[in-house]
Amino acid sequence: MSPRVAILTLSLAALAATPASAVEFGAAPEAPTAEREPGVVVAVHGSTYVLELGSEPAIGVGTVLQVYRRLPSARGLAAYRDASLWWEVGRLSVSSVDGGIATATQVAGPPVPLPAGLDESGAPAERVQVGDSVRTTGAVTDRRPRSRVVFPVADLFAPEAVRPNDDGAEALARWARGVKAIEGPVEVRVRTRLRELGVAAPDVNRSVSAARDAAAGPVPGEPVTPVIDLDAPSVAPREPPPPRVVHVVEPGGDGVETYQYLDPVTLAQRRAEAVADVVAATAGLDRSAVLVTVVPLPELTAHEDAPGYEGGGDSVWILAGGLEWEEPAPPKPKVEPAPAKREPAGDRKRRPFERIPRDGEVS
Repeated sequence: MSPRVAILTLSLAALAATPASAVEFGAAPEAPTAEREPGVVVAVHGSTYVLELGSEPAIGVGTVLQVYRRLPSARGLAAYRDASLWWEVGRLSVSSVDGGIATATQVAGPPVPLPAGLDESGAPAERVQVGDSVRTTGAVTDRRPRSRVVFPVADLFAPEAVRPNDDGAEALARWARGVKAIEGPVEVRVRTRLRELGVAAPDVNRSVSAARDAAAGPVPGEPVTPVIDLDAPSVAPREPPPPRVVHVVEPGGDGVETYQYLDPVTLAQRRAEAVADVVAATAGLDRSAVLVTVVPLPELTAHEDAPGYEGGGDSVWILAGGLEWEEPAPPKPKVEPAPAKREPAGDRKRRPFERIPRDGEVS
């Protein structure tokens, strides 16, 4: 063996001796010291299943889960028959997750029929049962995105007004004409900035993200810095000021003039109700099905003026489970009828039986 071949052989042997090098060269990595705890089905309500997720990772709305059932031990003396026998009995799709508890629906049965004679419990083999174990696949099926429509309050309402002005009503009507379908739950939320709640500084990444994403928004395939208030609240909840309605009466020449002022939260609620009336009529929903909420927030020291990002003023959010919207066709111009042509009295043709009146005769 030549010296060069011997050195290469010793180098490869040294690399193969370490776990990191084994992984790098394609060998199987070492098994983890602690096995993660699987999830388990704890309740069944018709077609809905309630799961305890255990330590299963990467579970969100739409995640596909594999469900396994432990079968009775097979007969025999071979050593491998002492191990637990698990069989896949179906797959679930997660519909909601909160605090380690998930709800899901079954989307598939067992890929391979259960062997005859092994299911001694009597439970249907094609249906998930309480006590079955759950493992995540990491795959995601249907994930219905929630839609959000944002209107600046200043574009819809005049100061201290609870009904949209002419421009605001036209903007809401133009948006409503483009709505093709809307799914619940539907919520109208007004975010109002109050001096009573103090001043909050914006997130550090707000300027970077707003400059990167304005005005076309995130580009698929490129990294996007998350922005506070684009998909998440920016500040902790604070107690709003007490509700008040102030009526001011001033004597006038012919009587009295009355002015009514609302506290900011009540004013925002009235505005949200006005927008909810339009949304309910557009979606064909009962007005009581549209939730109206107000979120009081402190003022911002600075903000980026970019569409979709939280600004310094009040805003109206329309939240829906799904929204199909298309740019409405421009309204057709009104065609005014052509004015009728009038012939001069002296030049018109005389009709039959018409005669020229005599002098002094009144026709």
